[in-house]
Amino acid sequence: KKVNPIAKMLTSTTFRQQTLASKKLYDRKKTKKEEGNTMKMTINHDGIDMVCKGEGDYPMLDLCNAIDQKTDYSSIKNLWVKKGENIAKNSVRPKLSSDELTALPFPDRNLYSKYKYFKNYPFVIFVGSRGCPFKCGFCTIGGWTNVVIKHSVEWSKKEILDLKERSKIKMLRIANSNFGLLKHDVEISKFIKNLRDETGYPNALRVYSAARGANERVKNLMKELGEMLPLNLSFQ
Repeated sequence: KKVNPIAKMLTSTTFRQQTLASKKLYDRKKTKKEEGNTMKMTINHDGIDMVCKGEGDYPMLDLCNAIDQKTDYSSIKNLWVKKGENIAKNSVRPKLSSDELTALPFPDRNLYSKYKYFKNYPFVIFVGSRGCPFKCGFCTIGGWTNVVIKHSVEWSKKEILDLKERSKIKMLRIANSNFGLLKHDVEISKFIKNLRDETGYPNALRVYSAARGANERVKNLMKELGEMLPLNLSFQ
């Protein structure tokens, strides 16, 4: 069955990788000037109709409702929307707090996992926290916000158990920007280790941890998780 999509969505980092590689946009002088303004660079691309600035949870909900109800979406907060020759640049709503983040439902991964590309994906993604206090040159996360918000430990445990029951993919990718930075990451690690010992899930992990911050905690977590982890090193 062919799918006729109404939109294609890219993250800012993915957009830069795709467009900077093209001959049309790869003007080194222009790129250098606009390097710190991804929003401007993105919205000015011919193939882009709108951009979401900041967190997209509620803006995307509002956008989908507006499209479904066939109403105007050009004034939705967080969105920059092209309107002819003009761009509606809406204000950005406050960042979610940890309590507001935990109040969100689990992501419905069945919306995309039914498609062939995602069926063959090697891992399923779990996000226990957002943000990073550091501003490393090779990363975009800390440059956007140095505020870290997190799901509660109980919420994290419940989502991991939900993934165990729903997902056919047994490798778990923890997409926290800096796993081990937070004290409650220790409890989550122990939960995952015990779950693996008792049920075999997950059969492997992928995590991101920086060389800055809670180094001793990170080393202890890596030791605790042991053979579930591959060895990945990055240097700046």
